[in-house]
Amino acid sequence: MTTQWIEMNTEQFLAYAAHSSVGYANDIQLTYKQPLDLTPAQQSWSMDQLLPQGVDTPNHYLFTLHSTEGENIGLLWFGTYEEYSVKTLFIYDLEIYPRAQRRGHATEVMDMIERWAVANDIGRLELNVFAHNHAAQALYHACGLAPYEITMGKQLD
Repeated sequence: MTTQWIEMNTEQFLAYAAHSSVGYANDIQLTYKQPLDLTPAQQSWSMDQLLPQGVDTPNHYLFTLHSTEGENIGLLWFGTYEEYSVKTLFIYDLEIYPRAQRRGHATEVMDMIERWAVANDIGRLELNVFAHNHAAQALYHACGLAPYEITMGKQLD
């Protein structure tokens, strides 16, 4: 199997931004166990802040993911920055669509990301994963990632 990534165009980005904002709001709702009634503007705030120029935002890379048969199987967004004198690649979003899951694509994409990072002199790979997403946690552990810090909370009623 060979998964390919293809740069997202503006039209694809706009569709992704709408889809991703709703998904992120749902993850926030699951994480904090509260009703979350956000307006579309509130849902897209984070993405607007991180990607003010859309696909042309410097140091951010957005891709659609495709199988060797050409099927669109998901998407990927990562960015690079320097922190503590170490060039870092941060994965903001890796989504394999349900119809293509459990076929090794995510593992292959993680390997592709790591190879890209090494080729571009990146010293660290990071991401955030929600506590309720056990499948993603298992994938990332299997790919060699380990927690650097853990945010803990308690709901006070």
